[in-house]
Amino acid sequence: MRWYGLERGALLAIRDLLNTPLSFNAVSYVERTFKPEYVIANPQVFQLALLFDQEKMSIYPKVSGVVNALEQTRKANVHDVASAVLPFLHEIKGGAATKEISCALAIRACDSVNLQLDRMLESFEVFQCCGEDFNAQGLSKVLSFYLLSEVLFLVLTGVAHVTFTSDSVRVIAADQEVVAQLHRKWFANYLEQTSAISSLALFDPVVKGFQNSPEFGKVISLLGQNLRDKIFAIPAGELPGRLARLESVKWINKLCDLTALIMWCQIKNEMVEMPFEYLDKISLCKADIDWLKDFLKDRALPDRVFIFGNNGVRIDNPTVTVQLRSIFHDVASKLSDARLNELLGMFFEKHYIARYFDCEELSGCYVVHPGLSWDMKAGDAFDLDVDMIIEDLSRKHFFFVQVKYLRAGGKAYLAGDLDYVRTNKLSKGLMQLDGARQALECGSLNDWLGEAGLSCNSDNSSFLLIHNVTNFDFCVWPSGVVSYEWNTLRNLLKKGQVIHGHSQTTPEQWNAASVLPIEEPDKVIQHFMHNVPAGVMGGVNSLFESDHVSVTFSVADKTIECQGLGL
Repeated sequence: MRWYGLERGALLAIRDLLNTPLSFNAVSYVERTFKPEYVIANPQVFQLALLFDQEKMSIYPKVSGVVNALEQTRKANVHDVASAVLPFLHEIKGGAATKEISCALAIRACDSVNLQLDRMLESFEVFQCCGEDFNAQGLSKVLSFYLLSEVLFLVLTGVAHVTFTSDSVRVIAADQEVVAQLHRKWFANYLEQTSAISSLALFDPVVKGFQNSPEFGKVISLLGQNLRDKIFAIPAGELPGRLARLESVKWINKLCDLTALIMWCQIKNEMVEMPFEYLDKISLCKADIDWLKDFLKDRALPDRVFIFGNNGVRIDNPTVTVQLRSIFHDVASKLSDARLNELLGMFFEKHYIARYFDCEELSGCYVVHPGLSWDMKAGDAFDLDVDMIIEDLSRKHFFFVQVKYLRAGGKAYLAGDLDYVRTNKLSKGLMQLDGARQALECGSLNDWLGEAGLSCNSDNSSFLLIHNVTNFDFCVWPSGVVSYEWNTLRNLLKKGQVIHGHSQTTPEQWNAASVLPIEEPDKVIQHFMHNVPAGVMGGVNSLFESDHVSVTFSVADKTIECQGLGL
């Protein structure tokens, strides 16, 4: 996305627009950030900033009532769409509103409103929504203002183009490159959601009533290990002893086993919650639960994952990848495992990824060559560090690779992207790969590559950042570096492997006919869109219909319509 290329100072300033929009001065930001000739050439950007500031001032006198309104509302649901009480209207432009499309738009409208509610809960430090009805009267104006802050963010970062008329504002994608960027983001989100849902299928073979089997604990532990690999990218049985012995890593196992047990109880055993008496089946005790309950009590309700009752514990949202990562991050901080980041990052970056290519499915397709760093070759002219060079044997293509492991999970795509972009770890990896690109292009690596027997050049080489952050899956950075989240990449390396099926059938596997060009995410996406059978990846063919979805809302005396931006 365009904001990936912002300087750190600009990132910090515009981050306030998303986190605390009521304290953001839009006109001042435009005057400080953009040259006068830009403001003159783009007066409608200034107009939007002025509209934002004016609406903010009109909300100030009502701020004291917002907290009360948040506490007394509930989240939006499809019944609110039917009764037309939501402040946002989602429509398909240029298409027939079938029953299926209307249902999808209703869900989108609820998601859009609830996302802004979550932002407001965080901004106003309100614990949760506790009302029985949706409080349209008390919240619609502020919800619209919060959505306006996202629209303004997209305009200020060059993602969207805005035009004004006397009574309306229209916002669309700035150009076709932005459309391509949005498509990558939407496709990555689709894969993450379907991956989280497909993880639930693993529970199908564990039949109802299986808790009485002597093998039950082992089976749940295996399911927990699968979650651990998916959520934390820590494979079972491969951790070095000094890492496995850390108390925080032991808590990863506890969290994943507990999650697996609760999900089995609720999904397959048709229980409201997991009874505490089941804890000993996964070698947990009530003291562990009491510690976790106390630890989570100050977190916002959606971020707790686990809902504790008097006799058991449940999970209300089965797609808990980000929340569990966040809990683990805070647990590790509380336990003060000083060496955790070093050991976990070293394992993921230096051992696990490289060894993964030794598996039978990949060993004949790829070869991993040692990497290089700036003090090995190219003198001091370039800041470069390459963890490994992966050779695609069938296409004679080389990938200069940096691997980064981040302990914490992401947030919703705007705020989450900004938080990660401004961290040093990802940006350092990108700079080091860019240094390698420059060194390769000017020939500074020729001698080293010749000694290593590698025929790399600018035409047959790409630069790849492997990480464990879903925000930057299928991502093309301004420098040309391509990045993938590890769970996605390892399936793409296996010719786009997709496991599919349902509870009444044996899971099946789909693969592409040949190795995928992972250096070109757009081609990979198009391959999935046009070649994967509909029954394998349901709904993927209609994914980019979002280009035609518009959301309309009112601010002051203006009707604002945004089309094709995924809002």
